Amino acid sequence: MLNNNLVKGYKDNIKSLSFSDNELVSKIRKNAFTDFINSGFPKAYDENWRYTKQKFLKEINFKTSNHISENFIEPELEIDAYHLVFIDGKFITKKSIIPNNVEIKSFKNLIEGDDSNLLKKITNSDFVKSSPLALLNTAYLENGFYINVKKDTILNKPIHIINYSDTADIFYNVKYYINIEDGSKIDLVESCYSFKNISYFNNTVTEINIAKNAIVNHYKYQNESKSAYHVCLNKVTIDADSSYENFIMQKGGLIARNETVIDVIGENTNTKTLACYMLKGTTHSDLTTRVNHHTPNASSEQTVKGVADDETKAIFQGKVYVARGAQKVSGNQLHKSLLLSDKAEIDTKPELEVYADDVECSHGASIGELDDKQLFYLRARGIDEELARKMLVEAFLDEVLEKMSNETLRQAFVSVIKRD
Repeated sequence: MLNNNLVKGYKDNIKSLSFSDNELVSKIRKNAFTDFINSGFPKAYDENWRYTKQKFLKEINFKTSNHISENFIEPELEIDAYHLVFIDGKFITKKSIIPNNVEIKSFKNLIEGDDSNLLKKITNSDFVKSSPLALLNTAYLENGFYINVKKDTILNKPIHIINYSDTADIFYNVKYYINIEDGSKIDLVESCYSFKNISYFNNTVTEINIAKNAIVNHYKYQNESKSAYHVCLNKVTIDADSSYENFIMQKGGLIARNETVIDVIGENTNTKTLACYMLKGTTHSDLTTRVNHHTPNASSEQTVKGVADDETKAIFQGKVYVARGAQKVSGNQLHKSLLLSDKAEIDTKPELEVYADDVECSHGASIGELDDKQLFYLRARGIDEELARKMLVEAFLDEVLEKMSNETLRQAFVSVIKRD
């Protein structure tokens, strides 16, 4: 038996969760927990966890909770959007605004509506089975959403999934399963944050299936408490003639890890994976991405820029995989970073794994410091050093934000950087 509170206290923990007396839910949880015990936590030799030591997962001593907090502070991202609000992983209906032309079912809807086939599909995918943290998420299944964007739907504003943490020493799991049908267009935003210096563990899993001729922009803002743990797994499948754009802004958390896996299964697709990080204090930030090209005639881009200050640690692992027969693929990857402190650390591992010969694939990485000449130029014009450094950092990060397709949402993220 794994020596961990989440394992040893599992039976007691799930008693505090909703639907504990539901036979199907109990079976789903039990099967996932058994699979998790068999697989264990990520291993030391797991390349995906090469720079983030998984030791912290074994030492966490949090518990689940059925407490529903009434406290809520609006996110820093100021956008006009439909809202799905979670507080401490619990869905808050009265604070949410749901669009009428999109099918959205909470897990509560699925369970109480006896939609067992859909619930099984959401919790039993190959992706879930392949990841220990996704199995743990299912073992503690309680809150989440099934979102279905019907054919040829174009939303007039984004869906904003807001996950605010207010309670200390809890472990919570949220699952999103999002299905985008043919010809639809959607902007999806996630905010994970807390304004309290409290310790907790947010373990989130997101699966997105994108059908043909669809456009999905998926943006995330992560600014958890400086004492919190944030682990997020994103699995995206994209079919022919579609595009997927992902942007992550990583700021907070004691340990914060976002892993994104994109499977390209159709031709004439375009995927764009963008990220920036701004780290202070003792934050450990891990951005791990993988784009799998299974079909020919497709393009992908991974661009990450970030700054690490104080005693922080930043990690970027990016991989482009091109299968045999996936000709005419363009896969590019770039990571640029700034070290603002002698005590900060940045690790980067770009990878290409290519089994086709008619492709254009590249990767690059650089780590540097602020340019003394540029800093001197600004100081010579009467700008104090702190403001000058801030201006140079903003200009450095702006290169990746400029690649975002949605200008309104881009400006929202720019505003966050300027307020930092």
